Amino acid sequence: MLGSECNLRVYGDAVAAHDAYDGRETWLVFPQQMSQGWFNIEEITQKKGKTIATMVAERSTANADSQLTMDLELEFRDELGARRKLPTRRHYFDFDAWRWVPILTVSEQWD
Repeated sequence: MLGSECNLRVYGDAVAAHDAYDGRETWLVFPQQMSQGWFNIEEITQKKGKTIATMVAERSTANADSQLTMDLELEFRDELGARRKLPTRRHYFDFDAWRWVPILTVSEQWD
């Protein structure tokens, strides 16, 4: 089983996506299984009053990694109850390249 939380934020303000991404649903995964999910980026930004066009227009080198972020938390549990929680991985959405970019270094600013 897999517990996951995306912890999405628009300019630092938390935004709910969907139960499957907010840690309220458990994903069942099996060895060698590929699992994917999706959510609409504009639905997320609109919850904070922003459109895609607004986010693209506001993008700068100073805020590119803070406009839309995701702190991905994954916890695996096996059938015997053993748990393994992976370190949180921060990503930001690049509105120019239209993709999620993982941040591979640790920062003291992370909440």
